[in-house]
Amino acid sequence: MRKLIICIPCILSALMLPVVSSAAENCTFEQTHSYESLEFVIQGTGCDVHQWEIQVTNEGKPFTQLKGEGNRLNNAWVTDMDGDGNPEIILQTITVSKTAEENISLTELSGTTFSPSQTVPILTEEEKAHYQGHDNFTVEDGQIVRTFPIEPVGVTKQIFYQFLDKKLVVKMP
Repeated sequence: MRKLIICIPCILSALMLPVVSSAAENCTFEQTHSYESLEFVIQGTGCDVHQWEIQVTNEGKPFTQLKGEGNRLNNAWVTDMDGDGNPEIILQTITVSKTAEENISLTELSGTTFSPSQTVPILTEEEKAHYQGHDNFTVEDGQIVRTFPIEPVGVTKQIFYQFLDKKLVVKMP
């Protein structure tokens, strides 16, 4: 009579599905931007909740900083969108979901003070009806350009945003 030796740990490990570790993902972000004599180091860490920090130096000396948390940082820009001489810091964030929804947060630096953060206006009901996520944001010619796919498949929509009177608004044609 033959004996059957069963290795319980071996069977259990063979049946286990692969586990994706968030520690294995690259959950860090860092970019450096310059505006006149200022240098902006924008950093973020964390996978589920992203801790971020904007460190500003003036001619190499510490000047000011801003810290926050939220969705994962995906991109950043520093520009003067409204032409008033004060730079706007634009943070692009992404949610970790099927639709990979992205958003924009804008704050203006005036002296050593950051203005309260603003986000792009909410999509209209008509835009939401065909919205599929996967936004792409760029900053061009003093405006934020948002491009995203809509139904039917293969069609995209663009929305342009301006920073006017200290408010982030949809640019009217």
